[in-house]
Amino acid sequence: LVAVGDLLFRHPNAVEPWTNKLYATLGQTQTKEDDREANDLRLTALLVLTHLVLNDMMKPRAVLLVRALWLTACTHEPTARVARILFQELSKRSTNVIY
Repeated sequence: LVAVGDLLFRHPNAVEPWTNKLYATLGQTQTKEDDREANDLRLTALLVLTHLVLNDMMKPRAVLLVRALWLTACTHEPTARVARILFQELSKRSTNVIY
């Protein structure tokens, strides 16, 4: 999953058709509160996408932001914290253009 972030930065046109699959990892439904694998997948995907967005390697698309907004209320605290940091850092920018 981390390598997909590198590919997205290096070859955005080749990876663009698959970005919906990457965004879908953020919206995986929780079956149990302690489902560790799903929480780890969601956290890793959010960390990769947050890194790309905050370092201007990727535009913050609406689908990403909607899913990240949903994750701010996630029961997995590290995931919720990263989602809140994403919005805090985006709000600090002078030009908050959301595509």
